[in-house]
Amino acid sequence: MIKNSAKFYFPSLDGLRSLACIGIVAMHVSANLKIKDVSDIAVVDYFISFAGNFVLLFMMVSAFSLCCGYLERFHNGSISLENFYSKRYKRILPFFALLTLIDVIKCVFENGFSFSNTLIGELWEAFANITLVFGLLPNNGIDVVGAGWFLGVIFLFYMLFPFYSVLLKNKKTAWLGLVVSLVWFVAIERYFQPVKGSFGGHTCMLAVAPFFLVGGIAFIYVDELKKYAENTTLRNAVKIVVICYSIAFFVFQFSFIFSNLLLYTMWLIYAIIDCSTRRKWTFLSNRVMAFISGISMEIYLSHMMFFRIFEKIHLANYFSNPKILYLVTLSLVVACTIIFACVWKKFEKKVVRKNT
Repeated sequence: MIKNSAKFYFPSLDGLRSLACIGIVAMHVSANLKIKDVSDIAVVDYFISFAGNFVLLFMMVSAFSLCCGYLERFHNGSISLENFYSKRYKRILPFFALLTLIDVIKCVFENGFSFSNTLIGELWEAFANITLVFGLLPNNGIDVVGAGWFLGVIFLFYMLFPFYSVLLKNKKTAWLGLVVSLVWFVAIERYFQPVKGSFGGHTCMLAVAPFFLVGGIAFIYVDELKKYAENTTLRNAVKIVVICYSIAFFVFQFSFIFSNLLLYTMWLIYAIIDCSTRRKWTFLSNRVMAFISGISMEIYLSHMMFFRIFEKIHLANYFSNPKILYLVTLSLVVACTIIFACVWKKFEKKVVRKNT
């Protein structure tokens, strides 16, 4: 059993969150601009097209981070469920509700202030959003704040965290839970989705459960990982293996069924080991990564709103070269989203949290 889990802090996780966040934005801009090749380097093109799967990395890191703060407290009963869920709502709901309101207002204007079926549907989906429990809906395809589907999965994970904490009570049950989740993953991929028509994909909790469980298992072994990291030779060997596999993954475009899971597991191990270095600055742990990580959720949720704004400006009329168009659009979307997120953070600190 790992003690004092609330005191664990791994700054290199900031780097994983930041890279995943920016990667997802880069992929969404590329996909919505319908630009197949955004560079002259095939590996870069594949990386950007693949980056949409970084939401799975977010899930793994979220599970690990939540374990750092709460797993031991759940095991020893030192936290109430009311307090746990209250904090989750306060962290997520205000900003998500703001984006939902903006989306509804946009729909009202687009429909000429008429109470159409489109607006009625928008209101139902807005209601689903602000409850945060829409992850319980089967095959939910909520368009209001389209990127918000991720919060549905994450909040469902929060709801299931007491059960999850039981699975992580010891290494035996944790590994058993992972094996069962992997079998479920294969069953969905091979039978329930193609034969029975059940929906798999990233919004299905059973389909993404292995990523949450690996995050928890990594926390169980965090003491061992930190101990091994004290050996400079072993730490450097692990980093070389992770880097080599990552390069091979994107160069050869690995597609075996658990390739993503292995890649993100290695990245998480790399981040944990990276925190053991005595250097104050690393690639994953620095002020830039910490800054982006702190607003990563806001960037993820709101970046498509700014993309739609620039889409209506028709930047293609000013930039005929598709690669330049992509770079300009991506830069504008990232810049505006960061500014918007920073303004919200200041407002949230002064107004929202003060009154909650």
